[in-house]
Amino acid sequence: MRAPLAASAVVAALAVHAAQAQSANVAEFPEKDGLVDFVMPSMNMECTYVAHQTAIYMPRGGGPELSCDRRDPSYVRVVLGPKGAAERTDNPGEQPCCGADNIFQYGQTWIGGPFTCQSAETGLTCRHKNGHGFSMSKSKITVH
Repeated sequence: MRAPLAASAVVAALAVHAAQAQSANVAEFPEKDGLVDFVMPSMNMECTYVAHQTAIYMPRGGGPELSCDRRDPSYVRVVLGPKGAAERTDNPGEQPCCGADNIFQYGQTWIGGPFTCQSAETGLTCRHKNGHGFSMSKSKITVH
C-alpha cells in the first residue's frame, strides 16, 4: 500500500516541476500605449500586438492584430488579424523594424489574446487560435 502513495507523490512533484519549467518559458512583455512589441534575439524580426483600437492605431477588423516584420534579406511584413489567413506584404512603405526593447528569447512562447508565438533559432512561428498563422525565418516565410 505504501508504494502507490509514494508513486503518486513522485508523480505530483514531477507535475509541479513541469508546470514551473513550462511557465518559465512563457515570455511576458509590458503593454505601452495599447501595444506590445517584441524582437527576436537576431534583431532581424519584430512583432507588434494590438488587442483593439488605440489612440494611435486602428487594427484591421477592429482587432486583435499581430503584425511581424522581417528586415533581412528583404523587408517583409506579415499581419494576422481576427479572422482569416495571415497576409504577407513584401517591401511595405513603412519599415520600422527592429528596435523593440523586449527580447523574445529562443525557446520561449508568447501568448497575447488569441495569438501564440514560439521563438526558435530557426525562426518565429505564430498562430491564431482559429488555426491561421505564419512561420518566418531569414530564408523563408510561410502564411496559412
